[in-house]
Amino acid sequence: MLVLQANTQFSLNLRIHLTRNGGAMFRSLRIIVFLAVALLSARTMGQGTDCGKIEVEGWTSVREALETLDLALSNAKSPANPFKTCPRGMQSVKRLVAFLVQAGEFSKAMSLCEAYKSEIEVEGQGILACAESYLRLGAIEEGLRLAKQFAKGGFERAKDACELFERFGLFEEAALVLRPFAKESSHPEVVMRIVRNLLRAGKPDEALQNVQGAKEELTKLGAYKDAVLLFLNFGYREKAKAICDALLLRETLTLEEIDAILAVAKAFQDKGLAESLVARARQEEDWEKCKVFAEMLDKYGFYDAEAMALERCRAQDGERLLMLGTLYGKLGKLQAAQELLVKAARFKGATATRAGLGLIELGQAELAEKVLRDFGDLKDVDLVLALGKVTRRKGVDEEWRVYEECAIYANDKTAYWRRIGKDLLDQREVELAEKAFRKAVEGNGTNEEKAYANIEVAETIMSSKTKRLADAEDALAKAVLLAGTDLKVTQRVEELAISWGIYDRLRVTIAEAKTRSDPENDEALLELGESYLSVGKKALALDALNRAIAKSKKKELTFERALSFLVDMSAGADAILLAYAHQDLWNTVSAQTAFGIGMTCMEKGAMECASKFFSVYLDAGVQENGDYLDLAEKFAENGLWAFAEKALLVAKKQLVPEDQWQVSYGRGRVAVIKGDMASASRFFEEALKGCPTPSSLMTEISSFCEVKGRLKMALEFAWKAFYAQDSKDREPALVRIMSLASTVLDIASLKKALGSVNPANVKKFETLRSMVVALVNAGLHNEAKALALAVLPSLEGAEKLDARSLSAFIEVLDNNGSALVERAVEACTGANRNEDLCLNVTGMLDSIAMPLKALEVLEKACKDGCPVSLFVRMAQIALKVGDWGLFEAFVRVASENVAKPEDLIDAIGGMLLEGTRFSDYERVLRILQGRAGFQDNRKLTLELARVVLAQGKRDEGVEILRRYAEKGKGRVGDCYRMLVASGYRDEAIAL
Repeated sequence: MLVLQANTQFSLNLRIHLTRNGGAMFRSLRIIVFLAVALLSARTMGQGTDCGKIEVEGWTSVREALETLDLALSNAKSPANPFKTCPRGMQSVKRLVAFLVQAGEFSKAMSLCEAYKSEIEVEGQGILACAESYLRLGAIEEGLRLAKQFAKGGFERAKDACELFERFGLFEEAALVLRPFAKESSHPEVVMRIVRNLLRAGKPDEALQNVQGAKEELTKLGAYKDAVLLFLNFGYREKAKAICDALLLRETLTLEEIDAILAVAKAFQDKGLAESLVARARQEEDWEKCKVFAEMLDKYGFYDAEAMALERCRAQDGERLLMLGTLYGKLGKLQAAQELLVKAARFKGATATRAGLGLIELGQAELAEKVLRDFGDLKDVDLVLALGKVTRRKGVDEEWRVYEECAIYANDKTAYWRRIGKDLLDQREVELAEKAFRKAVEGNGTNEEKAYANIEVAETIMSSKTKRLADAEDALAKAVLLAGTDLKVTQRVEELAISWGIYDRLRVTIAEAKTRSDPENDEALLELGESYLSVGKKALALDALNRAIAKSKKKELTFERALSFLVDMSAGADAILLAYAHQDLWNTVSAQTAFGIGMTCMEKGAMECASKFFSVYLDAGVQENGDYLDLAEKFAENGLWAFAEKALLVAKKQLVPEDQWQVSYGRGRVAVIKGDMASASRFFEEALKGCPTPSSLMTEISSFCEVKGRLKMALEFAWKAFYAQDSKDREPALVRIMSLASTVLDIASLKKALGSVNPANVKKFETLRSMVVALVNAGLHNEAKALALAVLPSLEGAEKLDARSLSAFIEVLDNNGSALVERAVEACTGANRNEDLCLNVTGMLDSIAMPLKALEVLEKACKDGCPVSLFVRMAQIALKVGDWGLFEAFVRVASENVAKPEDLIDAIGGMLLEGTRFSDYERVLRILQGRAGFQDNRKLTLELARVVLAQGKRDEGVEILRRYAEKGKGRVGDCYRMLVASGYRDEAIAL
């Protein structure tokens, strides 16, 4: 409004000025000023609405879209609706409708469609999304109306509407929206879609009318066959026949139309119709068309008609005779077939080969052999294969002699023998196939071809009954050596080696071959060392790596690579041995390698080695990924105090000024490890001054001191953290303080913490339990009982029930166990039995040396059946009191009822293993394994194998794992790790 007033005043002043200088000029400029003011006013009003907030291109979540929806709906009836006043506001509405539909928010989308109905329907965009939302919510009529309106916008929109109708099963409507475009020459495929949808809708008559009315379109599309097949597939044979009857009235037919008629003839088993097509065909002069026609007849099984067609064809070449001879064989005219095939063979080449195969099919092996030898081209591998096949009746040696005799005609012997091998393998002639592939390796092909031939040798061996793994491994190794740097060969070899479980052994074989061919090659020796280590041959690996360093021209680089490899393979002891063998090279390694070998030496207790390599690492300066504070702590834990100080100095250089407090914190942690608590306290206080979150750091310091056994300092900083925290959430901190105070028997601190507890703020039973346990452990039984009773009103539901149990527990501490037993009976029996509470209370009884009473309560509870968890608890207690008979009985019941073996294994496995009762645990696992459906369970099988191996029964354990590994992919890794972890590395590699 102020802007408009200013503009009006400006206009008035201008009028006065112009009046003094001439009325004509005033009248001309008055119009210009009015337009300028109007434009400025409109722009000012537009600036009052933030169009950018509503003119969005998309939404990243449904929540964002719903926020825009709320804005659109709240402004729908407002005169100043930004979605209508902003230039692209309505586009946002239409995009929003589409987004909501895509997100499945159909009711929300429909509400938007209702609110902006007139705007959406005018421009067309968004109508289809609205239509879908209506259809989804059952408003079919409105959905149909909107989609049909949208379809009037052109062919592309009609297709979208058709697709929508098809998704909802509205097939008749889908056909109707496309019908106006059926006659358009640019879209002939529309007819087929209309026909398909009408047939889906159960309207065969209308579908037939569309076919009959679209002859030109179907001819142009070449879709008559598809149309006929549609009717046949939907079961309308008569309608399909009607289409074909109309086609038969034409003077000429295309091959595609003939195919359609033959499909109908097949449906009606009408041989006469097929033969009538042959009679009217005009393809005798054109062999290619005649052949296609004959192949169609053959496809539909009209062999007599096919014979008529082929006899009418005037071509006299071998292919016609071959087809006719093969056909006569199908019709049982064996003599005629034989004569025709012999005639066809005289045309030699591929025709002779096919004729020979045809004679073999007729059982004329001797004649086939004669034909192949007399008329075939022995340079043609297909003919050689056919000749070998027909000679097989004379024995394997005769067949092999054929392949060898014909090999002299092959220019590429490797390719020839590979082709022979593949064909023989397809026929399951495995032994001959292997011989052929080995011949291919000896051929004159390229190294790559020979490499693939070796792979084929290996695959053939593994497809045989014997599966000679060593021979297959040897063939794969030769393939790699021949291939050189060919990645495809290497990748294929790796895939096979992994699938056969020989990958590590194969690497050894290849590496040994490389070093034999070039003993001075340090790269090959490095590879040999790596491969030896992968199969557990550490002494050989170390020897190979030492030789690699000795022969290398770049000893520093080779030494570093060898060290890095050993560290990466967790071969720490070997890395140290290698390092000491080359002490003159210690200073040459990179900082990263020095760190790795230094850590390895420190873990193994080789402090001289660790000191040397850590000196190299720290002298290298700040490393980008170095955690020097953590390293300083590790140094301190290993007594390397000088290195700890040096690491802290490097950390000081690494950290930015605002993070320097971390160095003080690190010094404090090192001082705690050293036992210098005064220095530790001073450093921690320095760190707290610079830390942006002192409360969290206090808690962290307290936790660290507790872990390191410095409980008094832990308690000191726990109190500091407590006072620094928000008063609303202090209970977790109080729990920790009370636990620490109870442990160090600081009664004053414990009572002080108890005085800070607000019973109304204790909402969780676990919090109360922890506090009570701390008080009880310190002998403050009365205080514990008072706290429990004070907190009880603040708890609800199950939490309150647990608190009542806790009250009973406290009474037990006062030599009154009857209350807890009574509570256990109440929780475990009767109509109001609470499974979780029963487990909790019986656990309390067990923990206060009343396990037999707990067992008695549980046995009564389970007399008429109870949850499986209670049987598991009884088994645990029976095991604890040493009653094996009861334990086994409860285990049997539990094993029949647990949902999965893991439930029972997790509950009792640890108890048995802690007592090294392996044989008892094995009996439990075998009871579980007897349950139907559990035999192939992963955890059960692996646990059984582990327990069997732990008893020294190697063969039995390996056999369990072998059977398990054979039953599915991905299991070999589980078995390998289990055997290695149990100390059976050689067996793991063999498996």
